[in-house]
Amino acid sequence: MLDIYGEAGTHHPDLQALVRSLSAPVRFMGYHSDLPQRLGGYDLLATAALQEGFGRGVIDAAGAGVPSLVPNAGASPEIVVDGLTGIHYDPADPADLVNALVDALVNRDELLRMGRAARALAEAWYTPGRCAAQYLSLVMEQSRPRPLAVAL
Repeated sequence: MLDIYGEAGTHHPDLQALVRSLSAPVRFMGYHSDLPQRLGGYDLLATAALQEGFGRGVIDAAGAGVPSLVPNAGASPEIVVDGLTGIHYDPADPADLVNALVDALVNRDELLRMGRAARALAEAWYTPGRCAAQYLSLVMEQSRPRPLAVAL
């Protein structure tokens, strides 16, 4: 079963028609504010977002012990360690995504191992204290006096 979360986009009617024509086991779940709680029952989170700013869904999945399949683009490679906490795929190659999905779902033991590693990493990296320290460090870096540029 493939559950698709998120707001319906402009291609939603076409995707629904395709799912019906293929009799594919797909459910369009829409937006849910309780996504972190819902993710715990899944084997894998797959995302196609090329311009992921922070990757909140991927981090929520990791916290629930669910590995992620992400494009090797944007911020995704920074939050998913390929082969350890999830899998990267080439977003320019649709076959790479399909192959990665098939490999992941065939190798359930690997998914479980990656899920455990993803959870451990999320618990270590995304604590409130660590995030606060990183924000404070960023603010302190930005507040340092900088030399003025000389206008010519």
